[in-house]
Amino acid sequence: MSEEDYLFWSIIVVAIIALIAIIIIQLKVRKLRKILKKKESSNIKLILIGGGSGSGKSFISNKLAEEIKKNKRKVTIIRMDHYYKSIENFSKNFEKINFDSPKVIDWKTLIKDIDSLRSGIAINQKIYNFATGEYYKDKNIKIEPGDFIILEGIFVFYNKEINLLANEKIFIEANEKTRWRRRLERDKKERYTKKNEEELKKIWENRVLPMHKKYIEKTKKHVNDIIENNNDKNQKYINEKINEVYEKITKL
Repeated sequence: MSEEDYLFWSIIVVAIIALIAIIIIQLKVRKLRKILKKKESSNIKLILIGGGSGSGKSFISNKLAEEIKKNKRKVTIIRMDHYYKSIENFSKNFEKINFDSPKVIDWKTLIKDIDSLRSGIAINQKIYNFATGEYYKDKNIKIEPGDFIILEGIFVFYNKEINLLANEKIFIEANEKTRWRRRLERDKKERYTKKNEEELKKIWENRVLPMHKKYIEKTKKHVNDIIENNNDKNQKYINEKINEVYEKITKL
């Protein structure tokens, strides 16, 4: 190949790469505008409450919901625990499925349900069975739209579209010792009732902690507020923070 031919084809390759880059950017901008337009089209506010396993997300979500209802406003709580992929989506042994990874979340269904509620349409939420990795066939929860939607879960800040739709983002902070104690109490009663403490400790050390460091801890940079929740008895502080958040979201 002559020097002129080499220069010619080099220019062509660079031009093609540049064109592809422009197309990708245009697609991303178009998607961003679509999401922002969807956000502006609804008066229903989306609040994200996230944090590590055992940090107290459900507790804080319930407290905030109580405050909203106390002030005669309607609120809906969506829990990400009901949006795991069912076992048929996995080829490996059920025991090896890592429920502390964002890869096992059914993001498509979750976003669809959020969109429905933000459009004022009720949803029928399926209930996930952690013992079998399947959804209960005869159990559904009808969830009505409200003035506010609270989405709580460990990965609420992971999905870009959900983050763009959100009006408020709150991270619940708790130290490792406290989170392990709460996780152990919950798993013994609800999820892994047939496992002993040693088996649960292995899940904590081999799955929960690595995933927390890899995915969850860094999501704090996306939030508006952080609520410390190490002391179960410090209700005064929690109530003050809940009041602050309520005053903030009512002005959105």
